Amino acid sequence: MRQPPLHDLLKVRRRLRITQREFSGRFGIPVASLRHWERGNRRPNGTALALLIVIRDNPRAVMLAVRKARLRFPGLLPPAVPPRTYRTPRGFGEPRLPYRPWRKKPRDPSFHTA
Repeated sequence: MRQPPLHDLLKVRRRLRITQREFSGRFGIPVASLRHWERGNRRPNGTALALLIVIRDNPRAVMLAVRKARLRFPGLLPPAVPPRTYRTPRGFGEPRLPYRPWRKKPRDPSFHTA
């Protein structure tokens, strides 16, 4: 049986622009399993493989189904993990000063004697 390449999982997660924690929380997959699959230590099989193929093809449908399952059967799936922070990193969006190593520092006129 031919299995889909594991780098597809990493591509899907990057396409959705979410972290491993957010991916696991949204789709109800344990973070440890996700890490092992992405590293290549283990391969998903059976139901997990089918779920990953559906996530690759239509992630919105799976997110909607997981959301409905959480509402209908509380406690059945692990809770969705919110992102650690919504803040942008320090210095984001501020103009950066150009690095010019060839420019010499101005001389102190009081230091030099004529």
